Amino acid sequence: MDFEREFSGLPPGIAALADQLQRLFLAIFPEAEITRDKNDIGYCFGKDYKGLVFVISPYQRYVPLGIAQGASLEDPASLMQGPARSTGM
Repeated sequence: MDFEREFSGLPPGIAALADQLQRLFLAIFPEAEITRDKNDIGYCFGKDYKGLVFVISPYQRYVPLGIAQGASLEDPASLMQGPARSTGM
């Protein structure tokens, strides 16, 4: 996936954040299969969505980070927020 092209239409700060997230994901998960569904970029084990691990969804003003099954993770410091939702991937 050509990340420079993917993020080229975003404001510079948002594009930089999305780029930093994808670099972090690929550093810790170099074997990831990368998928694209509308504005969502998924990082998966294998080529199907059952193996989805992370999703970034860069928009013009923010970059949400999705963690597959994140709502079921322990969060004793209450650091995670947001609704549990399906990305449709």
